[in-house]
Amino acid sequence: MSEEDPVPDQIITLPLAQALPSLGGPDGIHRLAMSFLPDLAGASRAARADLGVLYRLALPTDVGGRSGHAAIRFRAPFDIDGAEHIEAPDAFAVGQRFTVRVVAEKRHQDSEGRSRSRPVFDEEAEAWARGLLARRGIGADAVVATAPFYALGGPDEVEANFRAIREEVGLPLFAYDLPVCVHKKLDADMLVGLGSEGVLAGVKDSSGDDVNFRFLVQKNRAVGSPLKLFTGHEVVVDGAFLSGADGVVPGLGNVDPYGYVQQYKAYREGDWDAVAQIQDRLALLMTITSVTEGAVGFGAGVGAFKTALQLLGVFETNQMPRPVRALEGGNVEAVRNVLVAAGMLAR
Repeated sequence: MSEEDPVPDQIITLPLAQALPSLGGPDGIHRLAMSFLPDLAGASRAARADLGVLYRLALPTDVGGRSGHAAIRFRAPFDIDGAEHIEAPDAFAVGQRFTVRVVAEKRHQDSEGRSRSRPVFDEEAEAWARGLLARRGIGADAVVATAPFYALGGPDEVEANFRAIREEVGLPLFAYDLPVCVHKKLDADMLVGLGSEGVLAGVKDSSGDDVNFRFLVQKNRAVGSPLKLFTGHEVVVDGAFLSGADGVVPGLGNVDPYGYVQQYKAYREGDWDAVAQIQDRLALLMTITSVTEGAVGFGAGVGAFKTALQLLGVFETNQMPRPVRALEGGNVEAVRNVLVAAGMLAR
């Protein structure tokens, strides 16, 4: 094939999750690529070589707006079913014959800030693809992150943590304010500042500090509300709505999602009497986390949620991850009694 008459590149795109099982090594990638080519079983080695097929795997790709996909680019002197023709990239070498030389192209910036690509050979492809899937390839719309909880630092490190996550992941980022677990309360001024810069898209506040949540709402509103603000404080969601919360992400919503949906609808319709009435019933339901004996922390909270879901027929078991013990005996009955009182379970 002469330079004046180059073979056009063709491209097949498929969801990365679909391609992932084939990315463990060159044999799997080869089989995946070959599955899109005509049946060459009856052709001789020389005939297959004369086809001059070269393919390259690219991860990820945004070809045709299809982000989170794998792309297999072929250079072959015949049309491939289902493929689309694209302009041949400079780095796609000509003259290699039916070669299982598979690379992925990973974009990065060089020392001068210019966008470059580097080859990632097949032995790296699987781990890289799995990391990509975890970040953005399996339908995630956003990421929720806490402050660092092991490598503890001050306010500068907390802010740097959110900046680094946003830069690396490339998805909308929500800060999770959970001081009971990470031993640090997120500063409202920092959150609003990061929101104004586009680093953060919102905040889930599970601190239980409703005074500072109201201050956060006010500061956010003062600069044009760049953040979407959600409360995780199940028992006082009505108060958060009065403060100006955009919504709620309640753990108790796993037990009674309908109740929180109805409360949100009532809030949007301005029916504050209904908001308060629903909140009173949800507050009663939340006592499933405090009526048990001998269980504390995660075992009492999530343990009660899972036990309630088992009693409601949603879960088959209330098994907790080791070493946390599942609720049993009298504690299960205590949870059952609350469900009955809240109208969720017949006695």
